[in-house]
Amino acid sequence: MYTIPIVVIVLFFMFSHGEKGPSSQNISAENIVLQQVTFDDHEPQQVWVEEVSSRDAQAIFGYITATYRKIPTEEAEAISSALIDSAQELKVDPLFIAALMSRESSFNKMAVSSTGAKGLGQIKDFNYPSLGITDPFDIIQNTRGTMSYIKRMLGRWESESAQASLALASYFKGYGAVSRANKQVDLKTKKYVEDILATYDKIKDYKASL
Repeated sequence: MYTIPIVVIVLFFMFSHGEKGPSSQNISAENIVLQQVTFDDHEPQQVWVEEVSSRDAQAIFGYITATYRKIPTEEAEAISSALIDSAQELKVDPLFIAALMSRESSFNKMAVSSTGAKGLGQIKDFNYPSLGITDPFDIIQNTRGTMSYIKRMLGRWESESAQASLALASYFKGYGAVSRANKQVDLKTKKYVEDILATYDKIKDYKASL
């Protein structure tokens, strides 16, 4: 009778200190394999805006009410308004941030994740001071904080062709983690980014149909 030796290899992945994403998602063992970012084919041409219009607000409101019917109409209106106001100040496409919020919280302003991330953009407590947040469940504060953080990440990847995708990956994992991995992402992060960009396209199509 032959005995086959079994070697158990335990891998510990430890990340050095760096800027964490607002929700600082934990990556499960099945998703730790890194892959090159390959988002360029689907990269949005422009996520910066000089001005926004009533059609942007209508598109966001229409998408929320059509897709998330449990969200009260008055909250959908408040979210749309907060996105437009923040976009006018920060110059990031409000439809892009709406797509992010759709993925993060399904537009539930009271959402709390298992890791403690809160509100529409699922922002964690340690990010509140730098984003000017005192109440993460406040629609205006959370919306502006979410857009401010994404603008910061877009700036970090300004020279990259996959700027928007890398900014989203950094929102999910933290800029330091993505940068240290030489712009490589795990499968879970890649799916996260692709989901948001697909939703962004849907909201833009909704706007085009108005």
